[in-house]
Amino acid sequence: MIIHLFHIPTLAANIPLSTAQELLDIEEKNNAANIRVNHRLHEFIYGRYCLKLALAKHLNVPAKSLTLLKRPQGKLYLQDNPIFFNLTHSGEYLAFCISSDGEIGIDIEHVQKRTANIIGVAKRYFTPAEYQAIQRCEGREQYALFYKVWTLKEAAFKATGAGISAGLERINALEISPQQPQMLHLAKSQHVLWFNHWLNPLGFEDIFLAIALEPTHLSSAAPVFELSNDL
Repeated sequence: MIIHLFHIPTLAANIPLSTAQELLDIEEKNNAANIRVNHRLHEFIYGRYCLKLALAKHLNVPAKSLTLLKRPQGKLYLQDNPIFFNLTHSGEYLAFCISSDGEIGIDIEHVQKRTANIIGVAKRYFTPAEYQAIQRCEGREQYALFYKVWTLKEAAFKATGAGISAGLERINALEISPQQPQMLHLAKSQHVLWFNHWLNPLGFEDIFLAIALEPTHLSSAAPVFELSNDL
C-alpha cells in the first residue's frame, strides 16, 4: 500500500496551476474560486490533482472521469466504487493513501513553529498516561511524542469516520504498535485498526505522518506501507 507524500511548493514549481485545474470538476472549480488565501488554494487544487491522478492509475480510468464526493464528516469518496482513500494536508505538505483492503485514515502535521501549548492540549485531550509521558520529555523530543500521539489519534478517527469529537482519550497511542492490530472502543461501535507512523518521512523535515487501516478482512499479517512522492 503506497502513501503518497508531496511538498506543495515543489508541485507548484513543476506543474502549472492551470494544468492542475484541468482535473477539477465544476463544483471543485467553484470551491477553488472562493479560496482567497494563496497557499490554501494550492493545497486544494494540487491535492485534488494528485489524488485524481493516483486514483485514475489505480482504477485504470481517465482522471477527468472521476468525481470526488464528500461524506457528512468531510471524508472524500467515489460513488458506487469500493476503493478506499483519504487525503490530508498541513503547512506545505499533502499526503494521501489508496486502499482496496478497507477504510483508511491518514494525518500529517507540518510543525513550522514550536509555539503551540502542547502540554495544555495533552492535559485536556489525551489520556493521563500520554500526558505524563509528554510532560516528562523536553524540547524536540516532547514535540515529537506529542505529534506522534496526535497524528495516530487523528488517523484512527479518519479511518472510522467518527471524528475527534468521539473522544481523543479513547485511544492510548502509547500502546500502538505497527506489528499488532489495535481495538478501538467508541460509544456505539468497535473497530480493529492497523497503524503506522513516521517522523520526517522521505527526509522532509518537521513532518509527522500517521496512518490507520480498518481492514475489511482481518489478517494476522501487518499491512505493508510504502512512502512515495512520485505521481
